[in-house]
Amino acid sequence: MDKNIFLLLGILIFAMRSHAQSNCSCANPITAASLNTLQVFFAPFPTERLTATINYLASSTNFDFLCLQELWDPAMRNQLLIGVNATYPYSVVAPIQAQQCQPSCNSEEEMRLLGCVIPQNCVIEGGGLDDVFQCARTECGGVIDSLSGDCKRCLLLEGIFDLEDKIRECGGFNEDLSDSCQWLYNGSSDALLLSPTPFNQTDFLIFDASPAVVISVVYGQKIINDHVVHAFCTHSSADLPFLNSQSANDQQAVQLLQWVQTKIPANSTDLVLMMGDFNHGPAFSVPSISATFPEAYFTIVNGGFNDALFRIGQNNCTFCSNNTLQLEVERSGDLIIDHIYVNVNASYCVANGSRFATINEVNVTIPGQDNVSLSDHYGIKASFCLNPGGLAASSGVPVTPEPLETTTAKRMVADYVILAEYDESIAAKRQIFLGLAFMLMTVMLMT
Repeated sequence: MDKNIFLLLGILIFAMRSHAQSNCSCANPITAASLNTLQVFFAPFPTERLTATINYLASSTNFDFLCLQELWDPAMRNQLLIGVNATYPYSVVAPIQAQQCQPSCNSEEEMRLLGCVIPQNCVIEGGGLDDVFQCARTECGGVIDSLSGDCKRCLLLEGIFDLEDKIRECGGFNEDLSDSCQWLYNGSSDALLLSPTPFNQTDFLIFDASPAVVISVVYGQKIINDHVVHAFCTHSSADLPFLNSQSANDQQAVQLLQWVQTKIPANSTDLVLMMGDFNHGPAFSVPSISATFPEAYFTIVNGGFNDALFRIGQNNCTFCSNNTLQLEVERSGDLIIDHIYVNVNASYCVANGSRFATINEVNVTIPGQDNVSLSDHYGIKASFCLNPGGLAASSGVPVTPEPLETTTAKRMVADYVILAEYDESIAAKRQIFLGLAFMLMTVMLMT
């Protein structure tokens, strides 16, 4: 009798959970997605991955809003726009920003820095960019801190593998001043918002805090199913050597919220989506997720927004150690730095949400390489049902991150590497084990 009671309780819990996960549905949900494409100058296999990304997005997706990041090169961006035009013929991107190229470090700064990094042998890239930057920060931290912002910014731009040569370029001792410009990629930004239908309104903003590269947010507004929907697509600053990236990320979060308020009518219940690679996120204990710039995340949350996937119990990493293009970072766990934020005062429910473009779903065929990921980030997607009568319960049980007071942020130091191997057999074996354990428990309860 007791065993039967346990079996009935198990069935009841399963039924209740199934019901909880199906209480938000509608005929035509609004869909949104975000994906960092990793089209940066130092990332491997850019041509092959761009082609695979275009094919995947054009044939396997159809979102109302699609936010892409790291399409810095206008030629690559145009190639993608042409390739996905049949699915996403409408787009918003910030125009290229004008800039001047001139020596960024004065002679005194140059001599002080060379006088430190050369004796300490912090000049030639050997085991990775991390070795050069870590050496420079450890041995010459005081000198670096005293440099001007423009000088620090120049040191991060293209051609950084020989730090001594880089310092001379930034000081104007070399004829080529291309690396002494204000921004990398000739002032081009990377955030791209795509849509299968026309936008009613579009706009862009260049963040005041834009170290090393142009950091933008692009905006598109549409009417879907007789409802006004506002979409913002951005890519906030990552943690970079020599720069106070945390301050930049915090400032961008504040400025983003302020700009959103200029687009949304006062007391409006319009659906507002803020999507992208924010390079910030909270910590979770289950699963193990490390925090990155959590102050900026809580700035967004306290500003009236929630992470859509957290609302339905989805807190899987988006920047994950099982990704074959993973950054080698100084951290103790996986990260959630890609978000689809949604305003809390709109009448909606989250019908569904998950990652996409994972290593298990799509990978790139490269001769001599196994299971190359599409990007170092996994994409995220969510669907929403609008409820004019009030806020309905979203599907699934919400997850709550660790509070800021108990969170220790892990600063990232990037060095792109191809992981030697990726073995999916561990995950497969785990699933088999759990399945057998469940079957065995069921048999025991019924006997």
